[in-house]
Amino acid sequence: MSVATTKPNLFIVGQPKSGTSALFSFLRQHPKINACSAKEPSYFCTDIRSQHFHLSKTPRELGNYLDLYPQRTCDYAMEGSTSYLYSATAAQEIYAFNPASKIIILLREPAKFLFTYHKQLLRNSCVFEEVDSFEDALALEPRRKKGEALPAGVFDEKFLFYSERLRYVEHISRYARLFPKEQIQVIVYDDFRDDNAAVMNQVWRFLELEPPSELKLAEVNRQVAVRNRRVKQFLDKHLFGFKAWLKHGTAKPLFKILRRLYRSVIFSGELSETLNPETEKKLKQQYYPEVAQLSKYMDRDLITQWGYTDAAPARQISG
Repeated sequence: MSVATTKPNLFIVGQPKSGTSALFSFLRQHPKINACSAKEPSYFCTDIRSQHFHLSKTPRELGNYLDLYPQRTCDYAMEGSTSYLYSATAAQEIYAFNPASKIIILLREPAKFLFTYHKQLLRNSCVFEEVDSFEDALALEPRRKKGEALPAGVFDEKFLFYSERLRYVEHISRYARLFPKEQIQVIVYDDFRDDNAAVMNQVWRFLELEPPSELKLAEVNRQVAVRNRRVKQFLDKHLFGFKAWLKHGTAKPLFKILRRLYRSVIFSGELSETLNPETEKKLKQQYYPEVAQLSKYMDRDLITQWGYTDAAPARQISG
């Protein structure tokens, strides 16, 4: 059973655009879970730059990290930094900080993940991606690993190494080598999308918590189009501290009004672009080995569930 604590001990480390924001939103509704005020503080990944601490102009120090949590004692203190899945150091850093932590990993089918991830980088608060074409951005990865063809003022070029985001078994194994299996739960995005309630029941059992009496299940963090990327990055960078102040106390009603105004100016509705079928086919062929390896690791047929049956490499016939 969980023990009351003020020390962070619940980490959502799944891929971006794979349900992490929704899961964070659902879990924070539980009275025994204390949610970090910044969903992705990215403190335990010293090999990757932290967007949150950069924008707030606050040093990445333990005291500043702990200050992001409301001062109350609960069974779990939770955050959800997606960088922890890819970081080579995060698993070890979290284990050193609190070996009793519970880890939730969310994974998404490779082709659709890459497509939505590319769109997220285009609209992020800091400069990451500037190549609008998904196919062109993927093709640039070898040059970018040599320090070429990088966007001016790029926040951290490692976010542009798309293929490295899809080493699923390698990412999971970093946690599995340190944490007992009963402290790790892996969730497939499709399961979560198709039946929020069923997956949440699994999560409550994993956390050894009774479901809250009321739980609002709603879509969170939709993929939206940005009118002007540069304007958004400028406003996000210069208004970050002001926004953090507005979110608390008597200024909160004003924050909600200004947030609606900001969104009406910056965003132009839901993203309507779809993944090119030919590109999707090529990506499924490319990442079939990774999906096959993950299927074996998780002991479930993700090849069929994710539509990779026709992507299997042709068997060679020996003469």
